[in-house]
Amino acid sequence: MRTSVYYILGAMIALTGGTEIVIAQTTSTTTTPATRPLEGSCQLQTDFIPGEGHVITWSTNVRGGTGEYTYRWTIEGQNGGDLSTATGTFPFGDGGPKSGNVVIQSGEEEITLSCEAEPPVTINEFTPLTGSCYTSGSSIANDRRSLTWYASASRGDALFEWRGSATSTTGSSFTENFATTTIGVQSAAVTIRAGDQVLRLRCEAHLAEASQSGCFIATAAYGTSFEPEVNLLRTFRDTRLSKHPLGQSFIEAYYEVSPPLADVIRDNAFLKGLTRGLLAPVVAIVALIV
Repeated sequence: MRTSVYYILGAMIALTGGTEIVIAQTTSTTTTPATRPLEGSCQLQTDFIPGEGHVITWSTNVRGGTGEYTYRWTIEGQNGGDLSTATGTFPFGDGGPKSGNVVIQSGEEEITLSCEAEPPVTINEFTPLTGSCYTSGSSIANDRRSLTWYASASRGDALFEWRGSATSTTGSSFTENFATTTIGVQSAAVTIRAGDQVLRLRCEAHLAEASQSGCFIATAAYGTSFEPEVNLLRTFRDTRLSKHPLGQSFIEAYYEVSPPLADVIRDNAFLKGLTRGLLAPVVAIVALIV
């Protein structure tokens, strides 16, 4: 058997002219396809929820990378931190332009997308209607006494309708006239309308004797409402205090507590002098302001 193999090999060598036979060995390799560059875009959907505001849902469309992604959202005006999903839903209290970023990572690649949205501005649809009313005090002219009422509202599209003792009008303020002898509590009602919301307020003011003109304690201390110090304090009240919420609150509180104090001061010479002394630095400061 072994001899037969030698004969066969010898014959093959002879046929090839004595050339050595080399048997080649080949190996195969598998090439991993290259990944596509990481890229993406933002889409959005806006909704409006009455009583809450606009809700924007941002979503991403990502291509390339390894096929596995992580997300980090940062949205302007949102305090809730980042959101690590492909879709983010964020509430906003108003319309207008909104923007944010999402960082998308896949393997060693990372991209940042800028997302923008502009939900329509819905005028005050979700702002609860609130308001207040007050008066800056009365004034006397041409043998008539006038009392000016003011109202404010939380919505810029608010409309006002006033009803006083004998008159009615529209606007954020109105002036009501009385006889100079009118005293006591006077009232006015204001109806504030904005969209489908309605707010009704009732305002009250105390009219003292005409000579007091609202500056009860100062008038009692100085004797009449025509003294320069009283006029100065009245001007400060009407032009400065009445224009600000804190000033309005002070005026309302003053009208509540000052009439009985003024009655005590008016008939006591010592208290009148003491009150003038206490008011002197106040008058000096007010003189620098008005």
